[in-house]
Amino acid sequence: MNGKFVAIAFLTANMAFSASAQPAPLEELFLKVAAGEDGKPTISQDEFQLSKNEYYRLNFVCAEDAGDTGFQFESVPLLSNSHLRVISIEGQEIHIQGLSFHALQCDEAGTIRFSFYPIRSGTFEFTVQDHEEPANIIRGKFVVE
Repeated sequence: MNGKFVAIAFLTANMAFSASAQPAPLEELFLKVAAGEDGKPTISQDEFQLSKNEYYRLNFVCAEDAGDTGFQFESVPLLSNSHLRVISIEGQEIHIQGLSFHALQCDEAGTIRFSFYPIRSGTFEFTVQDHEEPANIIRGKFVVE
């Protein structure tokens, strides 16, 4: 009888905690890419200051002038040192819960977003490039403290 009471009390306490827990606030980050006057990619910023264990959503925004080849975003170091949550493309969501991906690519105007929690401090490089031969590459960094 005592074992049942303990189990019920534990379940009740767990449900009360889950019901009262609020989702972490989400900070939106925007990385906009466009083709510059010379056709090479330009980005809206090349450094992001983040805090470890905070919740972020990166919006990779490709402008109308995505060029003939489109653009690609990569940051394997950040992705490897973060807990990934959701990827969304034009309103469609993929709940990944910690799995990883290699790159985001846009061939036309639009936004690809992913949410994540950085779990390690450090400086993590990212690149944005077009698909010319050879590729025009811009580098930036995420600084996680």
